Amino acid sequence: MTATASGPVTAADFAEFLEVMRGARALSYRKLFDGSKADFVMDDHEVLGVGVNLRDSQQEPLGALAVVLADESARRLARMLGILAAAKRPMRLFRSRRAAERWLDHFAPQTRPL
Repeated sequence: MTATASGPVTAADFAEFLEVMRGARALSYRKLFDGSKADFVMDDHEVLGVGVNLRDSQQEPLGALAVVLADESARRLARMLGILAAAKRPMRLFRSRRAAERWLDHFAPQTRPL
């Protein structure tokens, strides 16, 4: 599963994305989140809320997650990424999408019966 964010991204956008992932039962799939062109417009309180929402998702099996962010975004999202890193799943932060894709290729794709 690949998601690309560009332009302004709010806490509500993240909440909606997570709900779609839950609804599709895709949390166990390997995922690439490319936010390298996104402008995360969240204050510290909103980032913490997103992190709590993500942590609540950790009741289910979680697939590998590769996150691509620009340098300034990585600093702004440090708290949320710390919460994500605590999950029982492989996760890495990247500066390039190509490197993230190569890393994800090391994990078997998740399949589910139709």
